[in-house]
Amino acid sequence: MRTPRIDGNAILADAKLRRAALACADLSASGLWPPNFEAGFCGRMSRRIEKRLFASLAERDGDPVTLETAARLLVAMTDDERHQAAVAAGLIYHLSALGTVIDRHALSALTALFGKPSLSIALSCAHVSPRAAQSLGVSDEEWKQVVEADGWAILDLWAAEHGLTQTWRGWSRQAVGGSVFLVASAALAIASAVVRHGEFTQGEAK
Repeated sequence: MRTPRIDGNAILADAKLRRAALACADLSASGLWPPNFEAGFCGRMSRRIEKRLFASLAERDGDPVTLETAARLLVAMTDDERHQAAVAAGLIYHLSALGTVIDRHALSALTALFGKPSLSIALSCAHVSPRAAQSLGVSDEEWKQVVEADGWAILDLWAAEHGLTQTWRGWSRQAVGGSVFLVASAALAIASAVVRHGEFTQGEAK
């Protein structure tokens, strides 16, 4: 009888994903740990405690390894990558408010506000931007706050649709101060485009 082949790369990838999921988990949302538990402890936990903590969360909220590829990509992102994705998502949602043509001055202002990587992703996914309800100024700090908050809300909505419970969506706490209402269909299309963007899928299994 042939011994089943063990895929070492897959095992390592799953372990990396679980560690990433734990790093971005909202432990207080799980109901198993006191509020702000992670702020003072998670960065210093031993490997043994880390394993026990993940096991207790996975038993209650599911193992992120079982998610589909796109959802795994979102979980596996670093904090910086996830922030970049959120900003890009918010920009795409509000991009059409700038008009049909973005001139050089507007492009410079947007780059200064949101950074070149997020803006590049947003422009490459502009086709999924919904029609704007009103015109917005690109240099408005209040708009920057709305764009970022809406971006986090968009990622959070998409993640929930793809099976991630609140415990694994610690970033949702950053979706504060955004729009009162988001068009769900547009938000889901935008998040799907951003998460699957080549900026984040390089080196990952498609």
